[in-house]
Amino acid sequence: MKYFYSIYRGINLHLIFITTILIKLSYFNLPGIYPKAYDWYGWSLRDTVVSILSSLALLLFITAPLNFFYKKTKYVSLLLINLFITSIIIADLFHFRFFGDFISAASLGYAWQVSLISNSIFELVRPSDFLFFADILAGLIFLPWYFKKNEIREYEVRKSSSFFALVSAGLILLILPVREIITDKQGIFTFEFERFFGVKKIGLLNFHIYQTGKIIYQSNFLRNKISPDEKKWALDFIDKRQNENSLSSSTFGIAENKNLIIIMVESLMSFPIGLNIENQEITPNLSLFIQKSIYFENFFDQTWEGKTSDGELTSLHSLHPLYTGSVSTTYPANSYRGLPKILSEHGYTTISATAYNGELWNNRLMNKKLGFQKSYFDVDFELTDMLGLGLSDKEFFNQISGKLLKLEQPFMAFLITLSTHHPYSAFKNDTLLNLGEFEGTLTGDYIHAVHYFDSALREFIDALKLNGLWDQSVVVLYGDHHSDVGEPEDLENLLLKYESRYKNQNWKEYDYWINLNKIPFCIHLPKDILAGVRDVTCGHLDIANTLFDILGLKNRNMVSFGKNLMLDKNSLVIFNNGSFVHADTLFVTADGQINNAKAYNLSNGTQFNPRLFRNKVDRVWDELEISNLIITGDFIPDK
Repeated sequence: MKYFYSIYRGINLHLIFITTILIKLSYFNLPGIYPKAYDWYGWSLRDTVVSILSSLALLLFITAPLNFFYKKTKYVSLLLINLFITSIIIADLFHFRFFGDFISAASLGYAWQVSLISNSIFELVRPSDFLFFADILAGLIFLPWYFKKNEIREYEVRKSSSFFALVSAGLILLILPVREIITDKQGIFTFEFERFFGVKKIGLLNFHIYQTGKIIYQSNFLRNKISPDEKKWALDFIDKRQNENSLSSSTFGIAENKNLIIIMVESLMSFPIGLNIENQEITPNLSLFIQKSIYFENFFDQTWEGKTSDGELTSLHSLHPLYTGSVSTTYPANSYRGLPKILSEHGYTTISATAYNGELWNNRLMNKKLGFQKSYFDVDFELTDMLGLGLSDKEFFNQISGKLLKLEQPFMAFLITLSTHHPYSAFKNDTLLNLGEFEGTLTGDYIHAVHYFDSALREFIDALKLNGLWDQSVVVLYGDHHSDVGEPEDLENLLLKYESRYKNQNWKEYDYWINLNKIPFCIHLPKDILAGVRDVTCGHLDIANTLFDILGLKNRNMVSFGKNLMLDKNSLVIFNNGSFVHADTLFVTADGQINNAKAYNLSNGTQFNPRLFRNKVDRVWDELEISNLIITGDFIPDK
């Protein structure tokens, strides 16, 4: 008994410290702290318990070495550690209140900008926040008494035993956060689309340590693994592509010095366009916009796990997505040189706007890296008409129209919509359309959502015409990625019933793949110049090069895997699993293996022998690997 009592005497001060810190950290696991997050995952008692025990493991490791200190030194050390951790908690708390998420390790390099919003920070302070420092104040008050009490007599403590007791308990509990990170069933640590999900799983301090370690590993160890031959391979490819991208079309510069307005529409796919259900046209305004634009009818989704984040990377920077995760959360410290940065260098005012949390996909930081001079997020809008995930598209367009009018021209405005975001639940009771048997299905809800966006687009175009920007701007529209639109049978039945090209035909596996992966891409030029349909195969990676040609920009020194579609040549559209589309060929594989692949004629679905495309498959994997090397090695030049 005396042995265990001596161990207790060695760690009782630690227990007081650990208890007070755990109470503070537990604040971030209370129900209702993350209202937006619970639309996705919901509050969980299990997550809360695991998070608290994970935080306990870390605190046990932090305090264990203090057993070898004298009591007075230990007391002061615990106070200082408490102050340090509490400062982190407060910084994260204010960051969350202002930005809607916790501080990222990558954003620490921009910490100096806190001074620019000091007035806003003071507005975030609440009287209850001072309770986070109550235990520290109590510790300071008791400091003289503690020093006097331990001035005469020191208890003999089994320091080694106390140390190993704390470390052993910490090691056992460490299994919990490690297991959460390794299993990662919900992709929270792979994608890091919002950091509060990770905090909710393993605790605030543990998540900061995990994220910092991940960045150090990626920026040092992974780059050091790249061999000189691999680096030369990647750099040679960059030189080759820059020469290829110097080719111009006969219409080069047709919209020189015009504004550029890019609308990246959430989850917009091609199959609803022109669809007529029971004499109800789903997209009358979008169809009219397409008729007056350059429309690429064989445009395919090249995003991967990063979804909207990949939509930005592929279209603005012409790079392939990562095999797993998102570039914006995995390599935010890299150098990037894409469409917004290059337009900025050519005198354009460049902005991005989405009425959602700027911490999603690390957008607030990443948009600066991509070259946007100003970015608007939910805090910059009046959230008056909420629909689905956030501000309705109609109100978003209404408010952004006024902001565009104030910009110095020429400008580039990159606009991301929200209302068509999965699961389209805001449209479950929509009565604008009568969808019959598809009413109440996910497919039907999606059709309602697209119909709503269509009317929002009309209002935005009317606003551009009214304020004089329509004829002074190139307006680009495309979907950011494909989405879940319900059961395959529902999509099949919908199109067999209402899409004329499927009348009296058998639905094939090929048809489902095409309709799920085709998304619209159109470019409207002032006075409807060059309007018409183009049938070249293309994808997200071709957008930037095509816009450079239209705007008349050369010598852009950009690392690009895309083509200039104004040359009217088919692009090799590569997907991250090794599938591809090129000219009249669709090659589909789930695992990158030719033996498990299928090849089709793109126009009629006739099957080919996939082994005929072995050389092209090798080229596909070479390009994917080179893109990955360029990102991992940070080989993109600044200028």
